[in-house]
Amino acid sequence: MTDRSRISEELAGRLGRLPWITFHTRIVLAVGAVWALAGLAANAVAAVGLAPVRDPAWMGGAAGAFLLGEAVGVLGGGAAARRWGRRRMLWGAVAVFVAANAVPAVLPGGVLPGTGPPGSMLAGLVAYVAVRFAAGVAGGAEYAAVLDAVAELIPRARRTPVLLAVNGLYWLGGLLGAAAQFALAQPGAVPGMTGWRAGLLVAPVLGLLLAGACGLVPESPSWLVRAGRTRQAAAIVDTAECDARAAGHTIGRAPASRAAAPGEAGAGEGVLATLGAMVRAERLVTVRAVVLCASQGGAYGAVVFTLVAVVTGVYRVGDAAAPAYAVAFAAANLVGAVVLGRLLDPGGQGLPFAVAHMWVGGPLALAGVLLARGVGSAWLTTLLLCLAFLIAAPSTVMLVADAAAHYPEPLRRPAARVLSAVVRLGGVPGPLLFGALLAERSRGAVSLGFVAAAVSVVVAGLVAVALRTPAVDDVPESPFEAAPHPGPYVRPAAPARPRGPDAPWSFPAPPSRARRDDADR
Repeated sequence: MTDRSRISEELAGRLGRLPWITFHTRIVLAVGAVWALAGLAANAVAAVGLAPVRDPAWMGGAAGAFLLGEAVGVLGGGAAARRWGRRRMLWGAVAVFVAANAVPAVLPGGVLPGTGPPGSMLAGLVAYVAVRFAAGVAGGAEYAAVLDAVAELIPRARRTPVLLAVNGLYWLGGLLGAAAQFALAQPGAVPGMTGWRAGLLVAPVLGLLLAGACGLVPESPSWLVRAGRTRQAAAIVDTAECDARAAGHTIGRAPASRAAAPGEAGAGEGVLATLGAMVRAERLVTVRAVVLCASQGGAYGAVVFTLVAVVTGVYRVGDAAAPAYAVAFAAANLVGAVVLGRLLDPGGQGLPFAVAHMWVGGPLALAGVLLARGVGSAWLTTLLLCLAFLIAAPSTVMLVADAAAHYPEPLRRPAARVLSAVVRLGGVPGPLLFGALLAERSRGAVSLGFVAAAVSVVVAGLVAVALRTPAVDDVPESPFEAAPHPGPYVRPAAPARPRGPDAPWSFPAPPSRARRDDADR
């Protein structure tokens, strides 16, 4: 082991054993603000529907380009952070995010049919799809920064709960973005400017105002060590430990670790190499995770970016009222992300995720059947979609946590990036399919899209049942949540089920598992 690897391991162990302090609160606020803005921007565009292009096929193409860009951003952002550092990558992603989300609001009127010659209109449509791809790349890179910051800087026992909280902030931003579109879409709300264009400017303006939040995220200590800046890396950890002591905590000596340092694992490996390592390590877990992530991404892609287009194109809801349906959908996802996340058990046998997928499939199929029979209304369809995705919102994060809990320590962070990209790639066909179906202007055609989405998630749930694997029984309990009151924190000398210092997706054991562990002992 080289000196740099040893130093990285030592610093990772010291960060992973810290109690919760203001150092971590600042990090969560910073990455939460970045990811909430991403949710605001994405849902502000989704709440517009067909307004920018007036063509369902082009709308689906723009949404598919955005999701493809997110997949590229997640993978490319991780590689950029390993090469140039997390802070530089995050600053660059925010700059592209602001520019790409502002451009559609100021694109010339040639984007709209009938406002210019055919060549100009086509150029505007292509430009719109291109900037949506760039916005997706920026959003995916921001998520890669969120994953790496949480995995490296947050205490081990709090990492998955923090990711759930950040996911909830994403949907809070989505709720605000849809609400802004609804408010600005009202006649006369923005004199001299089309309402949806003003709504698209909300996220870039807030991005400029909150760009300073990126400065609250420390640079990656492991990257600093690899770059030969060991003193700066140690200073970050020393500052965090000083804050903990100032808060009254006692910092004990961490035991020697033999796990790979964060940031070293997967460095220099490509996507195919990482996927191959995942298959060799846990073949059934990898197949199950890929199937579940892709199907869930497909369902989200089919609904999030086309809901407003469905209520306007199928149910003839006016443009001013349509964003209200996106507000309701974002609110349901927010409630699910905040309330239902702990029902899903990372490291278990996969059955809860199978149940979650079948839950999603039921209301989706019912919405398709009612639509085909001409029964119901826009609000009934939206209500069914809200029920479907109530459990899907936290499942997106917990699917990655579940798979990562089964992999060896060095593989967890690159595997998390690959699976997060799979979710985005799985979502690409959804808006493309619904865009083509909406172009048919037939309820029966659109209902087939809902039924197809339902079948895909139910089949994925059945695959999860068929590929059940033994549960991971070394998920540690959290001393922070179990403590009856704040007090000095001393690292236990001999934890009952030790894990390495870089366990990015650890989670407090559910009561049922805690009872099983006590019985084993």
